Amino acid sequence: MNNDEIKENLLDIRSHETKPLWRQKNFLILLLGDLLISFGSKVYELVLPLLIYELTKSSIVMGTMKAVEFLPNLLLAVFIGVLVDRTDRKRFLIYALFIQIILLSTLYISIKSGHKYILLFYIIGFFFMALFYCYDNAMTSIVKDVIPYNLLTSANSKFSFISTFIGIIGPAISGFILALSNLEDGLLITMLALLGGFIVFSFLKSQKNQIEAKKENQSILEDIKEGWIELRRNHSLWLITLIVVFTNATSGLFDSMVIFFAEDSFHLSSFQLGLVFSIAGLGGLLGSLSTDYISKKLMFGKLMGITIFFISFAYIIMYFASNIFFIALSLFLEGIFNSIFAICIYTYRQETTPSHLIGRISGITGAIFMIGVPLSMFGSGWIVSIINTKYLFLGAAILNLLIFIVYRKLSLWNLT
Repeated sequence: MNNDEIKENLLDIRSHETKPLWRQKNFLILLLGDLLISFGSKVYELVLPLLIYELTKSSIVMGTMKAVEFLPNLLLAVFIGVLVDRTDRKRFLIYALFIQIILLSTLYISIKSGHKYILLFYIIGFFFMALFYCYDNAMTSIVKDVIPYNLLTSANSKFSFISTFIGIIGPAISGFILALSNLEDGLLITMLALLGGFIVFSFLKSQKNQIEAKKENQSILEDIKEGWIELRRNHSLWLITLIVVFTNATSGLFDSMVIFFAEDSFHLSSFQLGLVFSIAGLGGLLGSLSTDYISKKLMFGKLMGITIFFISFAYIIMYFASNIFFIALSLFLEGIFNSIFAICIYTYRQETTPSHLIGRISGITGAIFMIGVPLSMFGSGWIVSIINTKYLFLGAAILNLLIFIVYRKLSLWNLT
């Protein structure tokens, strides 16, 4: 089945759903639930490193914790995708949230009772992030199931807006957390947010519009193979996946050294850093809000290609940055175009993947997307120890421009 046939089938299935997005109960439930989960996750993301630092004062332990949290995406994404496709997605999502609440409760009680074991942080951190990926994959699949095909871009723009908005208010959340008498109370805030999401998602009316019936008694490896075959058959999505491997790698080079560059070269204060990254977040918001409109004016393929080009431009601005204004401008533009690029990718993946395979395709592509990130992040530190940080940004810009040149010659450029 080619991409056009998939689109036509999906359109036929959902042609009766003509309500505007804001009048669809399922969408509002998903949006509110995602807002709560995004907020809770941001609090967790801020609290955990602070707790570990307070306990160990060790950069090595903090770095190890980051690595532990990154592992589930690489090791388990494909298997999580299989589970999402095999189970009731709403129930799977709710169970994932419930187990996360149990894990955080365990960590909170352990800390309060004076048992602050680093190993426990590692174990809970690993499984918490694995479950967060379960949530993310299930959420992607549910959106595919319940949102009409022609509204997917608009819906994904709204979800992107939520995550970006939460990122912008991150500094304010940080200030609130630091004001707490006990940092571990931040875990309670996360638990309450997860509980709120758990309750909200329980009202979701899940509906599975699958084009093909799932094969019974199929092994996990056969399920993965089926997803892999579908990905390779969807030539455009496969090419996009390969492109994203490299754009994520250049993004890793850029993102990993921005704070170091700002601190080392310009000695920005914490307030100035917060301001700069808030401006970057505003760029992400603008990108999220404008994607739906722009995607109606430009062909999908051209829009993705143009964003790759302008991300390169943002990197070049950072190379020439001589003050805080240019740092903010670079991050603002990167926020805009990265947001548009990401929404395009996720929407295209949802649009062209059969419903019964969306979990596996999301898992496989999600894992492949991240292949180059650890290497680029690890390598960036070594590179900067040898050359000026500016040249790292220049290198990222050149690599991204090369990606654009390759992209321009691919069939993706004319993708509709």
